[in-house]
Amino acid sequence: MKGAIRGNPELTRKINQRLVLNLVKKYGPISRAELSTKSGLSAPTVSSIVEQLVSERFIAEVGLGSSQGGRRPVLLTLDDQYHCLLGVNITPMKVSVALTNLNFDILARHESKIDVKISKDQLIHLIHQEIQVLFEQSSVPKKRILGIGVSSPGQINQAEGKVNVSHSLPNWKNAPVVSLLEERWGIPASLEHNVKAMALRELWYGAGSLERNFIIMKIGYGIGAGIVINGQIFRGATGNSGELGHTKIQEHGPVCRCGSTGCYESLADLHSLETRMKDRNPDFDGNYEDVFRLYEEGDDRAKDAIADTATYLARGIVNLIHLFNLPLILIGGEIVPYWNHMAPYVLKILDRNTLNTLRESVKVQPIHTEEDAEVQGAAAVVFDKEFRLSV
Repeated sequence: MKGAIRGNPELTRKINQRLVLNLVKKYGPISRAELSTKSGLSAPTVSSIVEQLVSERFIAEVGLGSSQGGRRPVLLTLDDQYHCLLGVNITPMKVSVALTNLNFDILARHESKIDVKISKDQLIHLIHQEIQVLFEQSSVPKKRILGIGVSSPGQINQAEGKVNVSHSLPNWKNAPVVSLLEERWGIPASLEHNVKAMALRELWYGAGSLERNFIIMKIGYGIGAGIVINGQIFRGATGNSGELGHTKIQEHGPVCRCGSTGCYESLADLHSLETRMKDRNPDFDGNYEDVFRLYEEGDDRAKDAIADTATYLARGIVNLIHLFNLPLILIGGEIVPYWNHMAPYVLKILDRNTLNTLRESVKVQPIHTEEDAEVQGAAAVVFDKEFRLSV
């Protein structure tokens, strides 16, 4: 990686610090000599940057490497014992908060369920309350927290730190989340759409850390997509790309929460699965988890509901493959624990309806740690802001 930046001294040092941090994150444990080779920076420059980053507790010395004929080199890695990230994840079902270290290991976590009709003021109050509980659970002082990352459903204005509107949380609109958090807690805050936040997590520490071109689909009560091309989130003109759930796949389909008809998510998300089950069994009064439980018990109506939902779900994935031709599609969201029930139906349709050369070049697989993936994604918003090379 010959990425050294030269020019304005202050800007140069800042960019080169981030370059070194990125290399330590990607290749650590790594020696100073290897950092110099990979960065294109001189050995004295690398040593100076490393010395500062060690003193600021971003990098730690973790032992000695193998000798190449002289003294054994000191190895460096990210220091995961000091700086912390605070993630806040909002869904139509719950608010989760977590403190993580720089490796996204969760140090403390708390969550509360919410009603989908919760008011904006109630939701903001609950977010503050959850953060307060987190601080009471943890002994980490505020000065060690790099920032608060918020991942939220809906259309957001990232520059203003505001949620404009959310179809899945109808009262969650015109919410200046960032300014309210910064005013209350005195910690820098950042806002990101929840699927893009999950994409950031995968980009830094998940499957996407190896594959720089991928799409992550969040499938739950609604469907969204985070698109990563050459290691960068594709945002679109207004920053709200990835509204996959509101692409149209049926002219006279069911009414969607957005007010339109025939939207992808109205036919393929977990709410649509519940609706299909109720249509087949009027006595059914459960949720999607109950549908999958009945499927496991051999209930034919549950099997049919899952198969029909998977058919629609697969159609959208086929379109993604044909449109983007990216090598990896990751499945996230509430569907993940039950993906093994959906996958046989989905993959069969992909094999049948996707152009052969495109189908052979793409993997479709679930993410591996769904329970914490979304709140870790919120933490990743802070991590990305601190570590990403901006030029």
